[in-house]
Amino acid sequence: MSANSKKTTRSGAKRSTKKAAARKAATPKKSTSKAAKKAPSKNPNGTKRLRPGELDGMVVKWMEENEDRGKVSPGTVATGINRSSGAVANCMGRLAKEKRIRLATKKPKQYDLKVAAGG
Repeated sequence: MSANSKKTTRSGAKRSTKKAAARKAATPKKSTSKAAKKAPSKNPNGTKRLRPGELDGMVVKWMEENEDRGKVSPGTVATGINRSSGAVANCMGRLAKEKRIRLATKKPKQYDLKVAAGG
């Protein structure tokens, strides 16, 4: 192929292979250093990223401090500790399986600190 030859794409359009090569060369290469792979230290909303299991402690602590509220929903706890309701709901489900908290009502899901009998 000569330098001015054309290449046919899947759509049938013709483009110069010289232009394609120039476009590829102009694309910056991605960094593969350890610093580039490191997770960000803050969430998009500005809160600090938590270590594994750290949310569990925050949820239980908030529930202990607000025990007078009785049954609480994941959304209420999430608002209280400034975390996403989805993350808190997953955490509370896991804590209930571990019998650290109890699922008080199924619909709507509400939890309390009273541990189920035998736990």
